[in-house]
Amino acid sequence: MLNEDKAFEQKIKGQMTNGTCPCQMTDLNPQKTSLHTVTCRVCGKTFKTNSQDDICFSCKKKS
Repeated sequence: MLNEDKAFEQKIKGQMTNGTCPCQMTDLNPQKTSLHTVTCRVCGKTFKTNSQDDICFSCKKKS
């Protein structure tokens, strides 16, 4: 049992690189977002939206 524990520890230490876990060393590709920056044609406010609107939420609410 003691040999199994030491073997397990050696296996884990072999997988560790510079103090980081191998599960955290994956290449994370940035996810593409559907949000785009738009300037409101009524008030000029810049906002992010996923719709094709060019009027901000405040100006939509007023009309």
